[in-house]
Amino acid sequence: MQMIKKSIMCIGLALLILVPLRAWPGANLVLSETRVDFGNMVEGVVAEKVIKLFNAGDQPLKITNVTTS
Repeated sequence: MQMIKKSIMCIGLALLILVPLRAWPGANLVLSETRVDFGNMVEGVVAEKVIKLFNAGDQPLKITNVTTS
């Protein structure tokens, strides 16, 4: 009986790992970078970094608010 429980648990875990993410529909925001560190900045110097946003999901993605820290 213990062996059957372990087998069922292993099969369940394998299914969770092997089922592709597309099995769960919806928008999926993917960023080209999740962190940007400009280090120490001197006042008046302009620094820029482009971060690309992608919707890897199968539903429209709506961005309603963007903030910086």
